[in-house]
Amino acid sequence: MSFVPERIVAEKAGIDIPVVYVPFKDGTWKVNPKVANYAEGTSFVNEKDGNVGLFGHALPNAFLNIKKLSAGDSVAIYGKNYKALYEVVTSDKVLPNSVEVFFPEEEP
Repeated sequence: MSFVPERIVAEKAGIDIPVVYVPFKDGTWKVNPKVANYAEGTSFVNEKDGNVGLFGHALPNAFLNIKKLSAGDSVAIYGKNYKALYEVVTSDKVLPNSVEVFFPEEEP
């Protein structure tokens, strides 16, 4: 069952924050502080195609410690009565204006 993300938890990185929906406006998405942002127009969690666009500031109350995650670590995404568990495979740094990372791909 696909669902809209409402919370993201990455225990190894000490991340446990709510997810808020962010509309696409003027070619980008606003970055709200102290939360994970879910990019309008990206895939729902558990869809077979595309990317789930979650992003946030590199601040202590958001994604600062995401860099502590490495291959094999788990990230849980929660929605109403649903949970999806993801495994980190690789990581990359991207510039804040690199919105193409959210564009659909053949593999989820």
